[in-house]
Amino acid sequence: MPAVIGQKSTKHLTLPEWSDGFLEQIDARSRLGVKLRRRLDLLEWDISAGDPDRLSYIQRSMIRRALWLEARLEIDEAMIVIGTPVSAGSHSTLLNSLTNVYRLLGVAPKIKRVPSLYEYIDQQEATE
Repeated sequence: MPAVIGQKSTKHLTLPEWSDGFLEQIDARSRLGVKLRRRLDLLEWDISAGDPDRLSYIQRSMIRRALWLEARLEIDEAMIVIGTPVSAGSHSTLLNSLTNVYRLLGVAPKIKRVPSLYEYIDQQEATE
């Protein structure tokens, strides 16, 4: 790769040692640690239908990705509330990514068909 004037060399760049994940790096006693652990437990419970021990490695990995994406979205949303500009494109990408991870995990919103006002009135008249 050609050098760029003013750019630092990356020849001796070393990546951090691999670890189990970001959750293990957070103090479990902190508010953030408690909140993330609770959300992780809820997601695992939902995905596993109440038996988190039967989750596969891939499911656990995707649940952690969903947790991270959700946290990033909430940070963006908190910034918007206090008036800090946030990239709409980045926010949209995060939201789409989270939606896709949920789909991969088999979590889909249950859409209930609601009758139109005319159908509702007809139903009410038919039952009287």
